[in-house]
Amino acid sequence: PIAGTVTDVPFTASSGVWDEFSAAMHTVTVILQSKKYQHTKTVAYGIRKLTTGKGQFMVNGHAVLMRGPVNECVYPATGYPPMDKEAWLRVLRICKSYGFNFMRFNSWCPPEAAFRAADETGIYLQVELPFWSIDAPVFGEHPQRDQFLFDELRRILTTYGNHPSFAFMAMGNESPGPFEALVHAGKKTDSRMLYRCQNGDTISNGDYAERGTEIGQRGVKGPRTDWDRWSLFKSKTTDRYKQSPLPTFAHEVGQWSSYPDFDQLKKFTGNLKPYNYERFQQSLAAHYMASQAKDFATASGRFAVSLYKDEIEGCLRTFPYGGFQIVEARDFPGEGTAIIGWLDAFWDSKGLITPEEFRRFCGPVVCLLRMPKRIYTNDEGFVA
Repeated sequence: PIAGTVTDVPFTASSGVWDEFSAAMHTVTVILQSKKYQHTKTVAYGIRKLTTGKGQFMVNGHAVLMRGPVNECVYPATGYPPMDKEAWLRVLRICKSYGFNFMRFNSWCPPEAAFRAADETGIYLQVELPFWSIDAPVFGEHPQRDQFLFDELRRILTTYGNHPSFAFMAMGNESPGPFEALVHAGKKTDSRMLYRCQNGDTISNGDYAERGTEIGQRGVKGPRTDWDRWSLFKSKTTDRYKQSPLPTFAHEVGQWSSYPDFDQLKKFTGNLKPYNYERFQQSLAAHYMASQAKDFATASGRFAVSLYKDEIEGCLRTFPYGGFQIVEARDFPGEGTAIIGWLDAFWDSKGLITPEEFRRFCGPVVCLLRMPKRIYTNDEGFVA
């Protein structure tokens, strides 16, 4: 055979589909025999069909709301992500314990170990090209760099496309330009995952939309009482997304900040030094409030968790809807200081909420109460 030849190998697939509830993995062994030479390869695979319909994601014919954090590639101890499956299993099992079924990789692609761990735990992954054009030429303005992105897209799809956990593909983060060329190139290479619309949220430019501030999800304007995204703001923008057949992802929900817990300082033993935390600690001491540090961290942290709860419930009340991406479930000491998680930067709990409590408002099935308002006087009846 000629190098690069693609051959169909017929075989009978094993029974059992792959999803977040039953991550059924199978293997197939292929033997290549050429005269006295022989090569054997065993490949793992999962059977799953990821599609869209009426504004929702569909997995094996069932509607699924994607729920999960963004992974900003924060690794204070090493400066790089782990390359072993066990380390990724720990992280993804933590995410699963909080009711998540999804993880977005902001402008990067994780290693093979992450895909294998996600296959095993039933986590849907959104992989992205390493591109964010802040203070750089936008896509379409730098031929050599743009060609690298085309090549890297094909490398990612060819290398990792067989993993059932590889569910979503995006072309970077918050960047303008004619990205639909990348989307179409990706679809032509591998159609087993869904592609984010990068320029014009129509079915011809991708499979799903990802929106932020303009429809009220992110920031101080939301969420509100009995909030569904489409009724929060009456505008042509929200009506357009409500009527679109494409599922909508909430882009980077939350970023609710809290006061730092200085007990974390002793964990920073690697490449990343916590100078910002040390400055905060010195400032608190200079204002004679060092004894209140723990109280500040706990009170502000629990308040932040309550705001995440409100936002997640707003997403769950919305129909039709694709899912939400929490900016980080953990603190993000990357862009300056973003102390925004109920977990610290090492994926350890801060003690603000247990996984069991979190799953009461974040999971595949959640009980919700609809009420006309939240503030009542003693002469009003409560109807919900």
